[in-house]
Amino acid sequence: MGRTYRVVDCKPALGAPGEIMQLAGSPEEAARLALGLSLHRGGHIRDLRAKVYLDAGGTVSMYRLYTRSLHEPNGEHAP
Repeated sequence: MGRTYRVVDCKPALGAPGEIMQLAGSPEEAARLALGLSLHRGGHIRDLRAKVYLDAGGTVSMYRLYTRSLHEPNGEHAP
């Protein structure tokens, strides 16, 4: 069962919506469905691509998702 996430694109293309409501099972899936990108939690601010919000019973959680992960082996960035 999915939840409704609010995906905010931090680098929207010209004419693209900056905010999209998306039904998904996780913040990463919501971003992938809304933006067509595979994003990761944990990264450098320069690689920040989306903020994903979930309102669960009055408590809002925010997830920052990045184009490159800090958690790659040997400190290398994902392609």
